[in-house]
Amino acid sequence: MTTALLLVFLAAGAQEAAPAPSPSASPAPSDEERLRRVQERRTTLERELQRLRSEEKSVLGEVEEIEVELRLRTEELAEIQITLRRTQAQLDATVARVSSIIDAEEVKLERIQSLDSQLSGLIETLDGEIRRHAAESGGR
Repeated sequence: MTTALLLVFLAAGAQEAAPAPSPSASPAPSDEERLRRVQERRTTLERELQRLRSEEKSVLGEVEEIEVELRLRTEELAEIQITLRRTQAQLDATVARVSSIIDAEEVKLERIQSLDSQLSGLIETLDGEIRRHAAESGGR
């Protein structure tokens, strides 16, 4: 685009700079006047070129900034994924430990219930023995 604009300005400048055929001997614009107009057009073109170059640098700077931002976000994503995997592994290990503890507690509960049942049976047996012994003793 910069090149196309330059070509258009140069073509326009070349047409103005070329002396127009003069049918009469009337004085054409002086060399000083033509030189001044050419210098003005050249200065204008130089300013335009400088402006376009600064815009180009600005756009390139934005592109570079976006590329760096993208790389930064990619690294942040990788960091988050690693942390997530580590946290998931810790969570899995915790769930396994809790499950193991629950299983062990269930085994203990079953053992307690079994002992309770045995104790209840022993108490009933002893109660029966005490009554039988009391009945035998009381009848003598």
